[in-house]
Parts: sequence; C-alpha cells; structure tokens
Amino acid sequence: MEPEAEELESMHPAEEEAEESDLLEMDEVTDMLQYLDSLSFHLPSKQTTYMEKKDINLKLGSIISKLNGKFGLTYIDATIPDDDVNVKEISSAMSYIQNLTQYLPDAMSTIALNHKIENINKQLDSGE
Repeated sequence: MEPEAEELESMHPAEEEAEESDLLEMDEVTDMLQYLDSLSFHLPSKQTTYMEKKDINLKLGSIISKLNGKFGLTYIDATIPDDDVNVKEISSAMSYIQNLTQYLPDAMSTIALNHKIENINKQLDSGE
C-alpha cells in the first residue's frame, strides 16, 4: 500500500467508531429539531398562523418522535370488523380525543390537532 493510502486509511474511523458517531449525529439532529420547535413559539403571528394551518409543528413533532424511536399509532394493529364500526361511534371517539387536546402543553399542537379532527368529522358527516 502506498504511504498516502496508508495515511488516509489510518484517518478513517473504525466501523465501531463510525456507528457511535452516527448515533451522536442522530442525537444532534434530534436536539436541533427540538430547538427549532421551541423557537417556533417566538414567531410573529403571521408565521405562527402559517405553521398552524400547515401542521408544521405536528410534522416536526412526528419526526422528533421517530428519531427517538417512538413510531406512534402507525404500528398498532387495529383489526376491527367493518360491521362493528359505525359513524356515530367514530364521531364520538373523535369528540373525546378533541376534548383531550386541551390538555396538551403545546397550544400550537392543540390547534393543529383540532383542525385535523374537524376535517375528519366533516368527512364522516358527508359520508366520504
């Protein structure tokens, strides 16, 4: 091996070190996103309204949760036979969930989730 190649190879971290640096990098990304999320509370009202309408804080929170290893409701096995589900029960459950959102510590998340629930209820009412 040429001296330059040996020198370059010696500078390359071992696989174990690379895995540790990847984990550290992931933590840094998570920290950065959490910091970005915290900054969103200090935006002017126009930008805050935009974030609420586009559910940006929910999307950001979802990314942060996934980076922390929490995958949310996506992986819950919800095998309910169709004949056991009706629109009235779903609407009732959605209303219950909407009432719970008032206890979220993040007001922006409360607003975004309420918009989502209202849209779901509209779709249920229209029969879509």
